[in-house]
Amino acid sequence: MFCSKCGSQIPDGVAACPNCGEQFEQFSNSQPQQSQVNFQSQKVRQSVSQAKLGVSCGVLAALLCFAGAFGWGTVFALIAGYIFLFESDQWLRSYTAKTTKIFVIYNVITFAISLLKSCLSVLVDLDIFSNKLVDGIYKLSNGLSMISSIASIVFMVILLMNAIKAYNMRNN
Repeated sequence: MFCSKCGSQIPDGVAACPNCGEQFEQFSNSQPQQSQVNFQSQKVRQSVSQAKLGVSCGVLAALLCFAGAFGWGTVFALIAGYIFLFESDQWLRSYTAKTTKIFVIYNVITFAISLLKSCLSVLVDLDIFSNKLVDGIYKLSNGLSMISSIASIVFMVILLMNAIKAYNMRNN
């Protein structure tokens, strides 16, 4: 027998799934047809958790991570919005929330760095500072560019690792 919630195989005579704790009714031997039908439907559920789009939840989560990693903000927003609005798989929804947090934090950091660099550029353009101070501002601006590049690399690595983890976790 298989759990209707998580798809794990359940030993006979157990009242709850040892994996997720889902309670279920025992099937008696006098109902072989109903038991056979339930076994077949449980076997289908057990294979791979499917999203409503017809792809596995792992593939959908991996696509979300790839969209974020490669800067496809619109695609990321569409996939995340679809998952939050239409998908009922709790693992997929929590994974999407976690990935969205990473995406938002990265974008806030890069926006703040860009804003700071723009402010420094305006200060230099005002032409009211000494050359020594202007050189310091340029160095600070270059340092911010390097921090932004490192943040981009770290962000991509995190999301690509999460994509691989999501795909492997829900497709094996």
